[in-house]
Amino acid sequence: MKIDRIIGIGLLLVALVSCSEERLVDQYVTKVFTLNFMLGAVDTKADNTTSQPYATADELTVSSCFIAVFAKKPGEESWGQRVLAENYAVNSSDKTFSISGISLPVKTDLQLVAIANLPNEDCETLKNKGYEALCASFVETPFSEEKDIITFDPKTLIKFGVQMINLDATASTQDIRLTQLAAKISLHLTAGKNTGNKSEKEDGSTYLLNKISIKNVECKSKVLFLDGEHAGGALSLKTVDLAFSNSPFEDISGLSFYTYEKSISSESLTVKIEGNWSKTNGENYPNNYELEINPSSSVSGQSGGLLHGNYYEVKGNLKESISGLNIVVDPWRSKDITVDYGQQ
Repeated sequence: MKIDRIIGIGLLLVALVSCSEERLVDQYVTKVFTLNFMLGAVDTKADNTTSQPYATADELTVSSCFIAVFAKKPGEESWGQRVLAENYAVNSSDKTFSISGISLPVKTDLQLVAIANLPNEDCETLKNKGYEALCASFVETPFSEEKDIITFDPKTLIKFGVQMINLDATASTQDIRLTQLAAKISLHLTAGKNTGNKSEKEDGSTYLLNKISIKNVECKSKVLFLDGEHAGGALSLKTVDLAFSNSPFEDISGLSFYTYEKSISSESLTVKIEGNWSKTNGENYPNNYELEINPSSSVSGQSGGLLHGNYYEVKGNLKESISGLNIVVDPWRSKDITVDYGQQ
């Protein structure tokens, strides 16, 4: 009889433990919060006292935001308990947006993940993943089918944020910082005359542009980057060609496109410019220019390459007398102010 009672008590304890494990989230004291999201920031190299809005309304557009929140199970150090995983509709083309009515535990360490503009099919997949699996997930973005868009549609650019929070029971809002997942490259190029020429006819040369090819654009990326983490190599490289049909070329100002992060050891993103120099005396000859955009890092602890959330302004001048292109690549680093692009 005693043995039966002992076995019965043991079974009851197992049942209680199982029930407790299944309803762990319900044991938290929760409160309804509004989450405020803001895009990260950059500082201009030209003038550190002012900041200019380089992102367009399309690049700032957010149509949805996937939010996942994780807690630690008792006695564990990993974020093993999923508290929330939902995709929320958003309609914003500003630097900030808010999502209200989110019930979250208070006075509890939480790891919050936010991914804006995540494709619907990826949302359904990520909802069922734990924190570690979520961190290791990838997304691939196809080239836009719109003829005026060079690589990714700016309205669908993915933004992400990872933040550990502990919510105060007396508070009602929480601010979350987001970073663009892609890097932006903007070309500012001119076609100049050879300054060594003395002939007026040679000074009247015009560069006729036929094609610009942008090679090794990275179309695949992890959806999350943790502190100090960068892309390790090429994942899905593609090329896009822009036809110009012998258009007289004086300058390209602000021709912009996007790529996911590329390490300095991966195949460099390359811009090839093809055309002909046409002189006023009727002489024509082809001259192509090829540029590798693979900047080394000037920041300690960073490996260089094209980093997510950064804006790269590429400046150069095409000249008759050289077969290459003299180029300056200006990486824009983060600063803790609320404008446009920012390095997480």
